[in-house]
Amino acid sequence: MFTKHKYLGAPKYDPAWEQQKKLAQKRGRPSGYVIIGLGFLLIVILVASSVRAATGYDPSVQTLALLQNEARTVYLGNLARRDNGVP
Repeated sequence: MFTKHKYLGAPKYDPAWEQQKKLAQKRGRPSGYVIIGLGFLLIVILVASSVRAATGYDPSVQTLALLQNEARTVYLGNLARRDNGVP
């Protein structure tokens, strides 16, 4: 990598920078492409989840049998809690 020299302002080759770059690659640090890819994936997941939340719950999908089953489950759960002294 070429950097500007402190005093002359002319570009100067910096071998320490190249050495740090090689050490970072040996240590297994993620490259810029990996970080950008993970960021893009995170954005896609967040957008997909917000779209799903925005659509909401459609109560027309619940049939009469499901409604009765849910009511029975809640009722029996309340009886079991009462029998065990749980408010």
